[in-house]
Amino acid sequence: MKKIHPVFIAIGLSAFLTLFIFWFFFTFFGLLFLNENVHPYSLKEFSAQLFDYPLPPQTELLDQLSIKDRLHGGNGEFDNYAAVIVVRSQLSQEQLTEYYREAMNPTEGESDPPEDGPSVFLLDVSPAESSEYQPSYNKQYPFHFKSLDSLVDFQGIYYISIFS
Repeated sequence: MKKIHPVFIAIGLSAFLTLFIFWFFFTFFGLLFLNENVHPYSLKEFSAQLFDYPLPPQTELLDQLSIKDRLHGGNGEFDNYAAVIVVRSQLSQEQLTEYYREAMNPTEGESDPPEDGPSVFLLDVSPAESSEYQPSYNKQYPFHFKSLDSLVDFQGIYYISIFS
């Protein structure tokens, strides 16, 4: 049986190590670049669209929260953002929906998001019935607002959420 010369072993290991390093580098940084192109903004920037927007008249803010969720779809992994505010208002659900729809300009059903910043894909305005909010776009994870746990009367309280 012939022995393999140590020079050939060194060349083979060097080639393998070089290929592995290139594969790791392009995979790792490629995913970072891809993710940045999918969402070139942060959760804070996305949420600010709702959190920093002035409340309509006869409306007070009770609570707010935002989340980033990594979903696994047919086209791979991608991030989704959601921001929710809880308000007490004398306005109707329809009036609140109209006010925020005009402000948030949701792109429901459109495939190309605007290029001038974070886009809102869905807007949901729902009357609160408990301290747990189950938005239409996320049946898997309800939002829980501890600040509403002691509340008995939910008259005039609404959940307003945006989703991307």
